[in-house]
Amino acid sequence: MAMREVISDRAGDAETPAQQTLREARWLGLVGWGTLLVAYTVVFFAFGRSDLFSSIQRALFNTVPAALLSWPVARLVERHLIRAALLRQVLGHLTLGTAYAFLWYVGLQVGYGLQNGLPEGGIVGRPLMGAALTWQMFQGMTLYAVVALFTYAVFYRTEL
Repeated sequence: MAMREVISDRAGDAETPAQQTLREARWLGLVGWGTLLVAYTVVFFAFGRSDLFSSIQRALFNTVPAALLSWPVARLVERHLIRAALLRQVLGHLTLGTAYAFLWYVGLQVGYGLQNGLPEGGIVGRPLMGAALTWQMFQGMTLYAVVALFTYAVFYRTEL
């Protein structure tokens, strides 16, 4: 008996293929963000001269804002860009990608700022400069591209 049939028999209502795809996409998204968290942890632990706890903390500062931003970005892409004309898609992705990268950077700064400022009761910021800022924005645009492509893949899998 197929998994879909088991789900249908127990729930009383048949799960449509689109619902199954969306459920699977949510799990796959969580696995993806978890994988990024582990990758950041390994990099910080191996190359950042940090203990394991600090490496996990730094990985969370990098991953959590990116993951939280991905949900509204995916909804915006799905509702306003996927069916749009090509020029609107290009301009929309450039705008959303830049906004995502910037907001991710802000989230990262807030995380580190809270960590550094907790002893003093505030936020202590230490902005990235030069190559570090450029790399951060590049990573933000890359993560945006992954979120957008994932959104397109799920959309077309459910629509076709």
